[in-house]
Amino acid sequence: MTAYPGARPEQVPSGPRLDTRTRSAAWTLPHGRAVVLVDGRAGAIALTHVAPRPASGEPA
Repeated sequence: MTAYPGARPEQVPSGPRLDTRTRSAAWTLPHGRAVVLVDGRAGAIALTHVAPRPASGEPA
């Protein structure tokens, strides 16, 4: 998966990207935002700021 810790590329094309994988199931914060933990990042990232990647060997 690709995580966008700051902003999605549609909003900030030069923003940071993190090629990673999840390390938790997603959950909802008390105010309603769905988040997930990812490798290489402390704290949760909103599901709106992550994108799946094809599995190895699959076309992009």
